[in-house]
Amino acid sequence: TLFRSNITTTWQYNVELTLKGHTYPERVYILGAHHDAINWDNPMVNAPGADDNGSGVAAVLEIARVLAKFHYIPESTIRFVTFSAEELGLIGAYHYAKNAHESETNIVMMLNSDMISNCPVGEDEWIVQLHTYPNSQHVTDLAKEITTRFTELDFVETDRYSNATDSYPFFDFGYPAIFFHENIFSPNYHSGQDLVVNTNKHYAAEIIRIPLGMLIKENKYGFPVKTMDFNTLNEASKAFPNPFDKKATISFTVEKPAHVHISIFNAEGTMVEVVDQAFFQTGQHAITWDSKDNNPGLYFCRILTNTSEQFITLIKQH
Repeated sequence: TLFRSNITTTWQYNVELTLKGHTYPERVYILGAHHDAINWDNPMVNAPGADDNGSGVAAVLEIARVLAKFHYIPESTIRFVTFSAEELGLIGAYHYAKNAHESETNIVMMLNSDMISNCPVGEDEWIVQLHTYPNSQHVTDLAKEITTRFTELDFVETDRYSNATDSYPFFDFGYPAIFFHENIFSPNYHSGQDLVVNTNKHYAAEIIRIPLGMLIKENKYGFPVKTMDFNTLNEASKAFPNPFDKKATISFTVEKPAHVHISIFNAEGTMVEVVDQAFFQTGQHAITWDSKDNNPGLYFCRILTNTSEQFITLIKQH
């Protein structure tokens, strides 16, 4: 979906992708970032905008990519939105939030990433800023929980820049929100030196885990997210306990004899282990995944036959 605003001499567009919820489609989560950039060195030339805010846009796109790869179907609707004209006064976000308010859209929370890739220090000093709003303590608490349990980051809670980014219009219209921001402000801000070479992609990847984890936890991480064909696999596949510490038992039902391939993927979509591959007779089966030294975080279990495919979302706690 495109929304446009007539700013100076050009049209600028908000861009939106909607992943409809399977149970509560009227409940909406906004994952957002602004896609415009500005160059104060020379306003007449292009602004590279790698950190501000290519990094935030990358967060939106990467989370959409991961969820699409595993055919994730959320309980509530998720909207992936990149906003225009943030640098001109949060105009695209105000336009969006105002329309949502006027149409009585039930936005549960807005998760905003803005400048998340500047970090010139070692991993033991990595910190993310969680910018908060007065109506959003429950959102902040969830962000702190996910940061602590599933990332290598420390966090600081602040409201220093909370009114200077696209989550602010959502707060202004009464919607809960949070803003993720780098802890060391980029020296290349709004300049021709805001280049990819001056960013820390690994640090940004850690921050991206936070909104991803929040969306998964809010939308029932144990839901079997896809079944292509019920003739081979029953849709009741599940994992328990979930979340788990070291081992998780994956339970699945084979409707007719088939060769079944069971594998585990991390949140980036990389296969980390083949748990089992064997011929299974009709009936219910259970296998155990020992996560061993794999880091805490989000994982997907794929159960695959020649005609069916299912994914189960797993959360490793420790």
